[in-house]
Amino acid sequence: MNTLKLEKLALTIIYLKRIFIVGLVYLMHTALYGYVSIHHVNDNFNLLTDLDKLFPFVPEMVYLYMSFYIWLCVFFLLYNLKKWQKIITKNYYKYCKII
Repeated sequence: MNTLKLEKLALTIIYLKRIFIVGLVYLMHTALYGYVSIHHVNDNFNLLTDLDKLFPFVPEMVYLYMSFYIWLCVFFLLYNLKKWQKIITKNYYKYCKII
């Protein structure tokens, strides 16, 4: 019974650490994005090459391009659910052995 409580405590600590890190990354992104938008450089850098300018821009392809990553994540989450669970919780057992 006592080991079960220790395992739950270890798992809770791991998840809290992950939430804290994601929160810090979010705050840093918000601060940097706001700073850059206020102090942006007036010179625009064009990263397009002459080859890029030959292809026409098709607005409908933006939806396909942006949704590709969503479908990719859904596919891997549904197809390899057990493997994802092992990847997500692989550090859980290390912390349980330490405690």
